[in-house]
Amino acid sequence: MDLSKPTVRSYYMEFLRCAACSQNFEYENPLYHPITLPKCGHTMCKQCINIMGGQKECPQDQVSFGNTPIDQLPTNYPFLMMIYRSSE
Repeated sequence: MDLSKPTVRSYYMEFLRCAACSQNFEYENPLYHPITLPKCGHTMCKQCINIMGGQKECPQDQVSFGNTPIDQLPTNYPFLMMIYRSSE
C-alpha cells in the first residue's frame, strides 16, 4: 500500500484514531499507542484505557474485556507500523 499519496494517507489515517477520544495514535508516544480490546476488537489509545481505570468494558459497544490487566492488553502492531510508515 502506497501511503505517500495524500488521498490514500488521509483515508487510512481516519482509521488510525482512538475510538474513545479521536486522538491520532502516535508511534513515538507510548500513551497514544493503539491497544486492542480482546473480546470486541475495538482499538483505543493507552491513555484512554488508563483513564477508564477499573472500568472493564469497551465504550463503543459495552463488551466486557474481563479480568485482563490493563498493562497486558495487546498493542495493535499493524496499526502501529502503519503510523510509523506514514511518518517516514
